[in-house]
Amino acid sequence: MVFGDIAPFSKRRFSTDRRSSLMATSWAVPIIDQMPSSNFNGMVMDGSMQATITATILGLAAQIEREFLSLRTREALAHRKSQGLPLGRPRGQAKQVKLDIHQKEILVYLDKGVSKRSIARILDCSPSTLYSWLKRKKIRKY
Repeated sequence: MVFGDIAPFSKRRFSTDRRSSLMATSWAVPIIDQMPSSNFNGMVMDGSMQATITATILGLAAQIEREFLSLRTREALAHRKSQGLPLGRPRGQAKQVKLDIHQKEILVYLDKGVSKRSIARILDCSPSTLYSWLKRKKIRKY
């Protein structure tokens, strides 16, 4: 298995209720190829003492990293504020967006009857981005 795959370790059902059956199932999470040392390859989180200690240490490392990220963000915002620079995103709409340079292309596709979802896929953007852009430009074709 690859890191991130979760496989049931043993299935024991105590109830027909789906939630309780999932909670009654023991889960094994294999940790493979993400540790730099080859000593950790093949480790399985199966509820043993060693697995519990490993999971606790990994969770602690993740928590410390989150706290460092939060601290760096707060420091950067405080630094910008002390310099008198604006914080956050500017108010109002952007003057130019990603799809503005593709306006002619979008209009050609719409005239040919290509679906908006297909146009979004062609332009490598989400359909909601295209819909918002069309609404912003007041284009109501098809």
